[in-house]
Amino acid sequence: MNKADLIVVPSRSEGFGLVPLECFILETPCVTFSIDGLKDVFSGNEGLLAVDGDIDDFVRICVGVLNGVILADTKRYSKDYGLQAVMDKEVAHYARLLGCLIQMCGFNRSSSILFCIIKALGSVR
Repeated sequence: MNKADLIVVPSRSEGFGLVPLECFILETPCVTFSIDGLKDVFSGNEGLLAVDGDIDDFVRICVGVLNGVILADTKRYSKDYGLQAVMDKEVAHYARLLGCLIQMCGFNRSSSILFCIIKALGSVR
């Protein structure tokens, strides 16, 4: 993928655009249709999104990328979605969750974190 000049994803439906995201992290341009599940990944690269179902627009964008007329801005993706960024976000998320659990349970040194979690789960009914 990182040696390709262009990746095309002609999907008509997607949950989340992992393939385009991987392309951008590897600084490889990607062209796809403007559909839910992909639009968010293309923020800042809307010029690479073809009108949904418009094959002529899709081909026009692909040719434009290959000819260097349409450029992909991929620099932010490794910073926003790279392994370190994702790990930092996950750690921060779990730290906030743990903080909420501790506050909810009145955690102190004699309390067990497992008890705290069980108590919190029991209150979520």
